[in-house]
Amino acid sequence: MDSRIRSLLPTLVVDLVLPIGGYYLLRQFGVDEWIALAAGGVVSGLVLVAGIVRSRRVDGTAVFMLGLFAFGLLTLLLTGDERFAIAKDSLISLVLGLLFLGSLLTARPLLLVLVAKTAPAVVERYEDSPAVRRTVRFATLLWGAGLLADAALRVVLVYALPVDVMVVGSPLLTVLVVAVLIVVTRWYGKRQRD
Repeated sequence: MDSRIRSLLPTLVVDLVLPIGGYYLLRQFGVDEWIALAAGGVVSGLVLVAGIVRSRRVDGTAVFMLGLFAFGLLTLLLTGDERFAIAKDSLISLVLGLLFLGSLLTARPLLLVLVAKTAPAVVERYEDSPAVRRTVRFATLLWGAGLLADAALRVVLVYALPVDVMVVGSPLLTVLVVAVLIVVTRWYGKRQRD
Protein backbone atom coordinates (compact mmCIF):
# COMPACT_ATOMS: atom_id res chain seq x y z
CA MET A 1 0.00 0.00 0.00
CA ASP A 2 1.27 3.47 -0.92
CA SER A 3 2.72 5.35 2.08
CA ARG A 4 0.55 8.40 1.26
CA ILE A 5 -2.59 6.28 1.46
CA ARG A 6 -1.40 4.65 4.69
CA SER A 7 -0.81 8.08 6.22
CA LEU A 8 -4.42 9.03 5.42
CA LEU A 9 -5.95 5.99 7.14
CA PRO A 10 -6.04 7.49 10.67
CA THR A 11 -7.72 10.61 9.30
CA LEU A 12 -10.28 8.53 7.42
CA VAL A 13 -11.05 6.54 10.56
CA VAL A 14 -11.60 9.69 12.62
CA ASP A 15 -13.45 11.68 9.96
CA LEU A 16 -15.54 8.94 8.35
CA VAL A 17 -15.60 5.58 10.08
CA LEU A 18 -16.19 6.76 13.67
CA PRO A 19 -19.08 9.15 13.03
CA ILE A 20 -20.73 7.05 10.32
CA GLY A 21 -20.20 3.71 12.09
CA GLY A 22 -21.27 5.20 15.41
CA TYR A 23 -24.39 6.69 13.82
CA TYR A 24 -25.52 3.39 12.30
CA LEU A 25 -24.68 1.44 15.46
CA LEU A 26 -26.74 3.79 17.59
CA ARG A 27 -29.59 3.73 15.06
CA GLN A 28 -29.62 -0.08 15.31
CA PHE A 29 -30.32 0.34 19.01
CA GLY A 30 -33.24 2.67 18.28
CA VAL A 31 -31.47 5.93 19.14
CA ASP A 32 -33.00 9.05 17.55
CA GLU A 33 -31.30 10.44 14.40
CA TRP A 34 -30.14 13.71 15.92
CA ILE A 35 -28.68 12.03 19.04
CA ALA A 36 -26.85 9.50 16.85
CA LEU A 37 -25.46 12.33 14.67
CA ALA A 38 -24.39 14.32 17.73
CA ALA A 39 -22.69 11.29 19.30
CA GLY A 40 -20.68 10.62 16.14
CA GLY A 41 -19.46 14.22 16.03
CA VAL A 42 -18.58 14.22 19.72
CA VAL A 43 -16.56 10.99 19.42
CA SER A 44 -14.65 12.28 16.40
CA GLY A 45 -14.00 15.58 18.17
CA LEU A 46 -12.67 13.80 21.26
CA VAL A 47 -10.36 11.66 19.13
CA LEU A 48 -9.01 14.80 17.44
CA VAL A 49 -8.45 16.51 20.81
CA ALA A 50 -6.67 13.40 22.10
CA GLY A 51 -4.41 13.46 19.02
CA ILE A 52 -3.55 17.11 19.60
CA VAL A 53 -2.78 16.47 23.27
CA ARG A 54 -0.73 13.35 22.47
CA SER A 55 1.36 15.03 19.76
CA ARG A 56 1.56 18.34 21.67
CA ARG A 57 1.18 20.02 18.33
CA VAL A 58 -1.78 22.03 17.09
CA ASP A 59 -2.48 21.09 13.49
CA GLY A 60 -4.46 23.60 11.44
CA THR A 61 -6.53 20.88 9.78
CA ALA A 62 -7.42 19.33 13.16
CA VAL A 63 -8.47 22.74 14.51
CA PHE A 64 -10.59 23.35 11.40
CA MET A 65 -12.25 19.93 11.77
CA LEU A 66 -12.86 20.55 15.48
CA GLY A 67 -14.47 23.86 14.61
CA LEU A 68 -16.65 22.15 12.02
CA PHE A 69 -17.68 19.42 14.52
CA ALA A 70 -18.46 22.10 17.13
CA PHE A 71 -20.45 24.15 14.62
CA GLY A 72 -22.41 21.05 13.55
CA LEU A 73 -23.08 20.01 17.13
CA LEU A 74 -24.15 23.52 18.14
CA THR A 75 -26.51 23.92 15.19
CA LEU A 76 -27.89 20.42 15.77
CA LEU A 77 -28.56 21.22 19.44
CA LEU A 78 -30.05 24.64 18.68
CA THR A 79 -32.18 23.68 15.69
CA GLY A 80 -32.67 19.93 16.05
CA ASP A 81 -32.29 19.77 12.24
CA GLU A 82 -30.48 16.54 11.34
CA ARG A 83 -30.39 17.47 7.67
CA PHE A 84 -28.60 20.74 8.32
CA ALA A 85 -26.07 18.89 10.50
CA ILE A 86 -25.19 16.76 7.46
CA ALA A 87 -25.46 19.60 4.92
CA LYS A 88 -23.01 21.78 6.89
CA ASP A 89 -20.20 19.45 5.77
CA SER A 90 -20.64 20.85 2.27
CA LEU A 91 -19.24 24.13 3.67
CA ILE A 92 -15.75 22.61 3.35
CA SER A 93 -16.26 22.00 -0.37
CA LEU A 94 -17.84 25.43 -0.81
CA VAL A 95 -14.98 27.29 0.88
CA LEU A 96 -12.28 25.27 -0.88
CA GLY A 97 -14.02 25.68 -4.24
CA LEU A 98 -14.19 29.45 -3.79
CA LEU A 99 -10.54 29.56 -2.70
CA PHE A 100 -9.47 27.61 -5.80
CA LEU A 101 -11.45 29.87 -8.12
CA GLY A 102 -10.42 33.07 -6.33
CA SER A 103 -6.76 32.08 -6.55
CA LEU A 104 -7.01 32.21 -10.34
CA LEU A 105 -6.99 35.99 -9.95
CA THR A 106 -3.55 35.84 -8.32
CA ALA A 107 -0.09 35.14 -9.73
CA ARG A 108 0.06 31.76 -7.95
CA PRO A 109 -3.09 29.63 -8.22
CA LEU A 110 -3.91 27.55 -5.14
CA LEU A 111 -3.06 24.28 -6.87
CA LEU A 112 0.49 25.52 -7.43
CA VAL A 113 0.81 26.29 -3.72
CA LEU A 114 -0.58 22.86 -2.78
CA VAL A 115 1.82 20.90 -5.01
CA ALA A 116 4.91 22.86 -3.94
CA LYS A 117 6.14 20.11 -1.58
CA THR A 118 5.14 17.06 -3.59
CA ALA A 119 6.00 18.35 -7.08
CA PRO A 120 8.63 21.11 -6.79
CA ALA A 121 9.47 20.73 -10.49
CA VAL A 122 6.00 22.02 -11.37
CA VAL A 123 6.58 25.14 -9.28
CA GLU A 124 10.01 25.69 -10.87
CA ARG A 125 8.66 25.33 -14.40
CA TYR A 126 5.47 27.35 -13.83
CA GLU A 127 6.96 30.71 -14.82
CA ASP A 128 8.81 29.44 -17.90
CA SER A 129 6.46 26.86 -19.38
CA PRO A 130 3.15 27.84 -20.98
CA ALA A 131 2.07 24.17 -20.89
CA VAL A 132 2.68 23.96 -17.13
CA ARG A 133 0.86 27.25 -16.56
CA ARG A 134 -2.07 26.06 -18.66
CA THR A 135 -2.21 22.76 -16.78
CA VAL A 136 -2.04 24.38 -13.33
CA ARG A 137 -4.64 27.00 -14.19
CA PHE A 138 -6.98 24.45 -15.80
CA ALA A 139 -6.63 22.10 -12.81
CA THR A 140 -7.28 24.97 -10.39
CA LEU A 141 -10.42 25.90 -12.32
CA LEU A 142 -11.48 22.24 -12.49
CA TRP A 143 -11.04 21.71 -8.74
CA GLY A 144 -12.83 24.95 -7.90
CA ALA A 145 -15.82 24.14 -10.11
CA GLY A 146 -15.85 20.49 -9.02
CA LEU A 147 -15.85 21.33 -5.32
CA LEU A 148 -18.63 23.89 -5.78
CA ALA A 149 -20.67 21.28 -7.67
CA ASP A 150 -20.01 18.80 -4.84
CA ALA A 151 -21.21 21.30 -2.25
CA ALA A 152 -24.39 22.13 -4.17
CA LEU A 153 -25.23 18.53 -5.02
CA ARG A 154 -24.72 17.37 -1.44
CA VAL A 155 -27.08 20.04 -0.08
CA VAL A 156 -29.76 19.10 -2.63
CA LEU A 157 -29.39 15.38 -1.85
CA VAL A 158 -29.41 15.92 1.93
CA TYR A 159 -32.83 17.54 1.67
CA ALA A 160 -34.15 15.09 -0.97
CA LEU A 161 -33.04 11.73 0.48
CA PRO A 162 -33.53 10.13 3.91
CA VAL A 163 -31.06 11.12 6.65
CA ASP A 164 -30.00 7.47 7.07
CA VAL A 165 -28.91 7.42 3.41
CA MET A 166 -27.08 10.75 3.44
CA VAL A 167 -25.06 10.06 6.58
CA VAL A 168 -22.91 7.82 4.39
CA GLY A 169 -23.96 9.27 1.02
CA SER A 170 -22.63 12.76 1.68
CA PRO A 171 -19.01 11.78 2.38
CA LEU A 172 -19.08 9.11 -0.34
CA LEU A 173 -20.17 11.72 -2.88
CA THR A 174 -17.21 13.88 -1.92
CA VAL A 175 -14.82 10.93 -2.22
CA LEU A 176 -16.26 10.20 -5.67
CA VAL A 177 -15.97 13.84 -6.78
CA VAL A 178 -12.35 14.06 -5.55
CA ALA A 179 -11.49 10.79 -7.33
CA VAL A 180 -12.94 12.13 -10.59
CA LEU A 181 -11.07 15.42 -10.17
CA ILE A 182 -7.79 13.55 -9.62
CA VAL A 183 -8.32 11.38 -12.72
CA VAL A 184 -9.26 14.34 -14.94
CA THR A 185 -6.35 16.43 -13.61
CA ARG A 186 -3.86 13.64 -14.32
CA TRP A 187 -5.36 13.00 -17.76
CA TYR A 188 -5.15 16.68 -18.70
CA GLY A 189 -1.62 17.02 -17.35
CA LYS A 190 -0.46 13.95 -19.31
CA ARG A 191 -2.15 15.26 -22.43
CA GLN A 192 -0.31 18.59 -22.10
CA ARG A 193 3.04 16.78 -21.78
CA ASP A 194 2.47 14.59 -24.86
